[in-house]
Amino acid sequence: MENYYKKISSLIYNVTKTPGTSIDKDLEFYKFKLLPIEGKVLEAVVGNGRLFIPLLKYKVDITGIDKSQEMIDICK
Repeated sequence: MENYYKKISSLIYNVTKTPGTSIDKDLEFYKFKLLPIEGKVLEAVVGNGRLFIPLLKYKVDITGIDKSQEMIDICK
């Protein structure tokens, strides 16, 4: 039997926390900390790309990984 909950919860997360959404100014915090870094950055649990996509736009050299294929698909 297929687990539909993972897909539904991923879609709900994406609707309520779209890429670029800042929660308690976390996006601004990571932007401030990561922009000066010249090396590579790894975002574990990248999810739908809420932080990952804006950081890419800010030219942070970032790679994201996630255990959830549903979230990776949304991020792409």
